[in-house]
Amino acid sequence: MVVTFERVYSITDVDFDTLCDDSFPDIDNNFFVKVIGNHTDSEKKQYYLDQLLAAMAGTSGLQKEGESFFGFKIVVDGVDRVLNAGFVEADGVTYRGHWYLTSPIGGTRSFIYSEEVGSARKTFYQSNGITHYKAPTFNSSLMYQALQRNNTSNVINIVETTTNHNTADGVVIKVQV
Repeated sequence: MVVTFERVYSITDVDFDTLCDDSFPDIDNNFFVKVIGNHTDSEKKQYYLDQLLAAMAGTSGLQKEGESFFGFKIVVDGVDRVLNAGFVEADGVTYRGHWYLTSPIGGTRSFIYSEEVGSARKTFYQSNGITHYKAPTFNSSLMYQALQRNNTSNVINIVETTTNHNTADGVVIKVQV
C-alpha cells in the first residue's frame, strides 16, 4: 500500500464528490443527523460542501480568532481515500478537524488505523508543526468508537476527552500526534 498525505487548499485539490458519496451512510452517524436532521443525501452533500467552502474562504463560523484553515487528503495507491479539514488553533500546534470524509477500501475504513497510514500521518503532522489533533464528535458516533477502540495503539493516543457543550452528547477528543 502506497500512502501519501497532501495538503488541500481548494475543493478542486480533492475528489470531493466520490469521497462524500462514499461516506454515506456512515457520515450520518458522525454528523448530519445530529446537526441538520433528516434530509436527502444530496442536500447533506451540498451542506457539507458549503461548510467546507466557507472554511477554505476564511468565513466559517467554526473558525475562531487566530486560527487558520488546514486541510489534507490521504491518497492510497493513487486514489483519494480521505479528506480531513479544519483549523489550526491559535497555539499553532493543535489541529481541530471538523470535516472528515472517507472512501472505504474493500468495504472497510480500517486502513485509517493501519501501520502505514499511522506512520505517514505522524510524519505529515510533524512536517506541518502539528503535535495534537482534536476531533469534535458525539459519544455515540462511529468516529468516537473507533478512536476509543484504537486508543493506546501505535496509531492513536488519546490525551484528553472534554464535553462539547454545543450539542447533546458532544465530546472533543484530543489525540497526541
